[in-house]
Amino acid sequence: MKMKVYGSLGRTRCGEEDDKDVDSGWAWIVLFASFMANGIILGSSFAFSVFYAEWIECFHKGPTATSLLISISCALILGTSAPATILANRFGARRIIMLGGLLSATGFAASAVVPSFEWLYVTYGLMAGLGNGLALIPSFGVLSLYFRERRNFATSVVTVGTGVGIMIFSLLFEYLIASYTWRGAMLITAGILLNVIPCGAVMSKRLPHFQNSGLSQYAEFSLFKEPSFCASMIHFLLMGSHFVFVVFCLQYALVTFRIPKEQGAWVVTVMGATNIGGRVFVAVLSISHKFATANRRFVLLHFSSLCVAVATFCYSLCETFVMACVVSGLLGLSWGTKFALMPGIQMDISTAKRFNAAWGYLTLVSGISYFALPPLAGEIMKMTGNFASVFYFAGLMSLAAFFVCPILHGLWWSKRSVDTGEKKSLLDLEIR
Repeated sequence: MKMKVYGSLGRTRCGEEDDKDVDSGWAWIVLFASFMANGIILGSSFAFSVFYAEWIECFHKGPTATSLLISISCALILGTSAPATILANRFGARRIIMLGGLLSATGFAASAVVPSFEWLYVTYGLMAGLGNGLALIPSFGVLSLYFRERRNFATSVVTVGTGVGIMIFSLLFEYLIASYTWRGAMLITAGILLNVIPCGAVMSKRLPHFQNSGLSQYAEFSLFKEPSFCASMIHFLLMGSHFVFVVFCLQYALVTFRIPKEQGAWVVTVMGATNIGGRVFVAVLSISHKFATANRRFVLLHFSSLCVAVATFCYSLCETFVMACVVSGLLGLSWGTKFALMPGIQMDISTAKRFNAAWGYLTLVSGISYFALPPLAGEIMKMTGNFASVFYFAGLMSLAAFFVCPILHGLWWSKRSVDTGEKKSLLDLEIR
């Protein structure tokens, strides 16, 4: 029987069974599981700032140590993406996702009973961060094995799950803390995270078959030799400027417009809601075969990238709070659209079979950017003595990301032309 190897997750599937679960049947179960896993992992992680005030009040450690704890966990989630990819390629995505879910749940449960703040660095920072990082990228990358014609729709739907998860967990954490204290909220969240395990269990109906391959194949180091992938890494590094906006936008609104914190939170809420709207917009468009072409995706990427840069610049020019909310909403819409496009575009650039590895490395670059750019923006604000300089810096980074987009488009087009020419030559040889 003919065997086909799907390199980026280390699986081999039988030829007759290969098409059975592609774009139909079990693929939809996998899509739902990926949607839930990404929503739970990123939702529980990036909505965790709700615990910030609780920990300061409980342990009296101050804002620096407390914010560092949250930063370590989020950085580990993104920073372990590359090792998680290699492990998923070697041992199969299902095993790594289930291991990550168990480790994260254990970390949250242990955090509920820590005797001192320092232990949170181990339980929440290290264990939960590492567990979520191990489960995140494999649960997303596995989609490339189950979808072809509807691949862009599938990846867009999962990015919607991420946005929905962040909004739901923000509200859920506030309710749980008010009802059961922060320790009770941690314990209940641990139970929710256990649901990542069954999500991982459905990622493969068959046992994986591993090839006798070296580390270089599992890690897909050949990606770094491709100019298009290197350009993608630069693009993702510059895209971290959005996190600068997320960190500083609320405080800027409070200082500039002299409004209470509860009212200022609408800046973030509006941005989150429109962010989800942008992701849903791309998912709906992906249903259309007319839109589901690489060229049209690139055109929309150019436009949304430019809108992100313009909106970031304009935020510091807002004269009223309502105007700030409008600009924040436009930024969320543009950013949601752009991020929902990126997985499909990356599959176009790196090919679907290497998407898991490529997305892992790009997420690692994002983690570095998210960790480094906000402190750098803070230093720029101190040097200039102007809060608005933060958004000028973020806007310049976003504008640079926009200029990388045509380069990516050109490199993809050049690579596509070469591949098309090679296929035509092989066809001519077979005819002769």
